[in-house]
Amino acid sequence: MIKYIRDLAFGKNPYVTLQKRVLIMMMLAGILLGIVGNTINIALALPFELLIAGTIVPLILLYLVYRVVYGRKEKEYTSAVGWVLLVFFPVQWTMNGGRDSNTPTLFFFAITLLLFILPQKRLYLHAVLLSTEFILLYFVDQFLPHMIVPYTSDTQRFYDLLLGNTLYLALLIYTASVIRNSYNFQIQKGELQNKKLRELNKQLIEKEKILKQYADELEKSDRSKSRFISILSHDLRSPFQGLLGLGEILSNDLDKMDREKGKELAELLYHSLQNQYTLLNDLLMWTKVQSDSIEPEIRELKLHPVVEEVKGIFSSVCNQKDINLVNSVQADSAIRADRDMISMVLRNLVSNAIKFSNTGGKVEVLYNGGEAGSVITVSDNGTGMEPAVLEKIKLLDLGFTTPGTRGEKGTGLGLNLAYEIIRKHNGAISFQSAPGKGTVAVIELRNGHK
Repeated sequence: MIKYIRDLAFGKNPYVTLQKRVLIMMMLAGILLGIVGNTINIALALPFELLIAGTIVPLILLYLVYRVVYGRKEKEYTSAVGWVLLVFFPVQWTMNGGRDSNTPTLFFFAITLLLFILPQKRLYLHAVLLSTEFILLYFVDQFLPHMIVPYTSDTQRFYDLLLGNTLYLALLIYTASVIRNSYNFQIQKGELQNKKLRELNKQLIEKEKILKQYADELEKSDRSKSRFISILSHDLRSPFQGLLGLGEILSNDLDKMDREKGKELAELLYHSLQNQYTLLNDLLMWTKVQSDSIEPEIRELKLHPVVEEVKGIFSSVCNQKDINLVNSVQADSAIRADRDMISMVLRNLVSNAIKFSNTGGKVEVLYNGGEAGSVITVSDNGTGMEPAVLEKIKLLDLGFTTPGTRGEKGTGLGLNLAYEIIRKHNGAISFQSAPGKGTVAVIELRNGHK
């Protein structure tokens, strides 16, 4: 309790309101003034009645301190202090020399503190009562001087003023110190609260970002699932009608058609089946990648043979569009990657390059290795892409696809799959393109090369 009161008395308890701290400080100061004042009164042989008042008031204030510290009704006890002052000042005034003493100084000092801590509802009442009392005491001093007990000598008055005003000055310094400490504590408390609020706000912003990221991923996942169902129901199913039609023609009319026509239909059937097979592979790989049920088996492999395989797959299409597909990868160039996955990525990128190349165009696969990693590029001199199309590609819109130079249709699945596969290789895919100037697809693998 002593430490608690001491902290309150010196304004060092930040968990108590400033008004309560000042109230307790004021009452403790009143107790101290009563003790020191009585000592001075005895030393200067001032009236006995003043000694009694100087004893009763500290006892009342001591009781109020106890009630305020252990209770929660400081507003009521603040008013009680006001009533005590209303009773005490007339006694102090009349018994201690009236206006010639240091009582007016004490009066103004006490009123200032009291008005600072009084609740709003009682502020004006006590202000009017104390002001009226002060005026009446001056009138009594002026017109009823016989009611005032004067000093017995100038020496008595001198020492009373000296000691009293010195004590009031010390009290003023003490009060200023308490208010300053209280103010500093309030600032520190406010800064601490602001810091906590900033931290909470930062956490909320981070959580909001995470929630937005989850929401975006969920939305993307929903779009992907919708597109996946669309691919299964349309892009995968529709071509089978054509395949069935080709099969029916070959079955019924093969004996009647010439060799060239039969060969043309057989090639068409082969390419259709090849496209469907590629699409099925892409779908299966895409579902595995999306469900994180597959991880790349990173091994060192020669890149040139992989590109040759891809080149062989598209040889027929290249012949039809008169496109020169060039494997410019050096025979000894090696990368660290999953062979099947990197082959699938190259197939999709080469397929897109052929799709958007004009008749007589060129598609080239290049490799450049360094200490930082490997870079594979698939370039074409085709139609190129508008900035809006490039932006769509960056967003990995699964449903986004555009027709090729001969009206070739796509599913929008290939690039999305390529992005996911390269991401699992700790790499990235980017595109450089401009309308009419072709496109360069850049694969960056950051896991080294040989």
